[in-house]
Amino acid sequence: MENIVAQRIKSILDARQISITSFAKMIGMLQVTCNRQIRGDQAVSLGLIEGFLSTFPDISAEWLLRG
Repeated sequence: MENIVAQRIKSILDARQISITSFAKMIGMLQVTCNRQIRGDQAVSLGLIEGFLSTFPDISAEWLLRG
């Protein structure tokens, strides 16, 4: 499931032309950790999901997690 969540996060960031570095700063996460999670090298954390949803309130949590 987390790979799908990471792919959805990446697609939104790409569509809005936001780099992973900028996004990591927005949510207060280390860039390297954020990058690993979005690339799929590390499991997506609750902190990343919460940060994403609070940064993009127009994105549905249900869509992000379930599709």
